Amino acid sequence: MADVVTLLDHWQTLVGSFIGGLMGVVGALIVAALTVRRQRWVMASALLPDTQQLRATHDALERALQSIDPPLGEWARPQWRAERLAQLRPTLSALPDGVAVTQVSDLDARLSAHLMHCRMRHKDLDALLQQFAAALNGSRAPMPAANVPAAMPVVQRSAERVQQAWDLCVEHGTLAEYLLDRLIFNSWPNIWHRLRMRWWPSDLDRRSMHLLNSG
Repeated sequence: MADVVTLLDHWQTLVGSFIGGLMGVVGALIVAALTVRRQRWVMASALLPDTQQLRATHDALERALQSIDPPLGEWARPQWRAERLAQLRPTLSALPDGVAVTQVSDLDARLSAHLMHCRMRHKDLDALLQQFAAALNGSRAPMPAANVPAAMPVVQRSAERVQQAWDLCVEHGTLAEYLLDRLIFNSWPNIWHRLRMRWWPSDLDRRSMHLLNSG
């Protein structure tokens, strides 16, 4: 009888140690997961104003363009946008340094890709705006009348490159903002959003896939 009691006591101690250790591991994993989630939430909160600013600037430019009377021709619109962007120069805070991007990049490959492309296009935009300003100033400098036809296409091509970089920057930023909202700020489990994006893609999901596939 004493042997049975001793055996049960040993097994009870072993099981208790196992359960205690398991609960400790589970508790540590929960704390680590909550810490990572909080860090991602903080970094995403820093990125969100940048993406919102890009979208707001784009919408304001388009509203201003639509209000011009008489409407500008297609050939004049890129130069008009480039001139306004050169004046506005949207300044981002969290996106350019890359720290916040790194903190959320491991959550989803699409989110990481959109943030990195948005960051690169915005960096390209600064250089392209400087090139456009130089070309525009050069076209307005005194020159022989014979040189004017050659100067204007240079300005037009520079403006078109600015518009292309700006459109890509805003589109990547808009899609990154959408994924931030679904995967970080939304209270629903991420597995639901991933399944929904895969099997019932929205217009933004299709835009994201098309943009990433087309480069």
